[in-house]
Amino acid sequence: RPFLVLHILGLATGHNNSITPAASATTRTSAKVKFTTRQCTFVTFTPLQTRATAYSSIASPTTVSTLRPTNTAISTTRKMSSTTTEDFIQRKKVLRKEIRSRVKKLTQEQISTQSKSVWNHLFTLPEYQNASSVGLFCSMPKGEIETDVACTQVLKDGKILYVPRVGLDFEKCDMDLVKVVPKEKEEEEQLFHHDWPRNKWGIPEPPTDVEHETAGPGDIDLLVVPGLAFDVYGGRLGQGKGYYDRFIAKINPRTDDDKKTLLVAVGLKPQFLDGDNDGVVPMAKYDFFMDKVVLHDGVVTVSKK
Repeated sequence: RPFLVLHILGLATGHNNSITPAASATTRTSAKVKFTTRQCTFVTFTPLQTRATAYSSIASPTTVSTLRPTNTAISTTRKMSSTTTEDFIQRKKVLRKEIRSRVKKLTQEQISTQSKSVWNHLFTLPEYQNASSVGLFCSMPKGEIETDVACTQVLKDGKILYVPRVGLDFEKCDMDLVKVVPKEKEEEEQLFHHDWPRNKWGIPEPPTDVEHETAGPGDIDLLVVPGLAFDVYGGRLGQGKGYYDRFIAKINPRTDDDKKTLLVAVGLKPQFLDGDNDGVVPMAKYDFFMDKVVLHDGVVTVSKK
């Protein structure tokens, strides 16, 4: 049976995808089989053939080995002759359209409720509690997980907060994260960004006429990453401009010698692909996988290569 084959391969590779639900919540419905062996917990999300087919069909034109997870079914390096760059881009475009349609069906009340649950889970993570500095985005006015409460809580917890600034050059599609310095006599009901200008998406950004301290490699312990879609392997689909992939490449060089910023994605329920019925996020070699994905009903701890 496919699940048995996947189980055997999981033992051989140390593959470990687990979901930590809320204390009172039920385990995510996407987890079809769960078992523990040799002190490792395995949750299977899809038969081996389906998973291998999904990854081989969305791989970048370079090689399959750039994707995660690695197992004997999908780790063989080979050219994807049937997959062109145009096909790959089109798959991302179709998925973006589908996810946006899903999110639009949520009411603002549902978004607010899910947002509060996501932050409750994130703030209980040991990685957050041990972090001295946090990178966190300011949310759009609608259609996205709400972050105002989270930003306020990070400052209340005595942590250094960095927020994105992309308005310097929209055509360049580049961004940096600047350090938030709250005003000493800020009224409690006012957010630190209440008087900041809004960019073309309605997102508050640090004013450009004031000098700000920007984050470099090693400055941010935990980076909260937005996106349109996420999957069980930590795959992430952004809005299509590449802001976060470029920024992560600057602060997290692809070497093992440097201090790594923990990448934690946060999202709403319709944005999560369970790897079964929903498939997975198309990932190219320049895309970054997330270390964790936090949803309203729990934390998805993804596997590493």
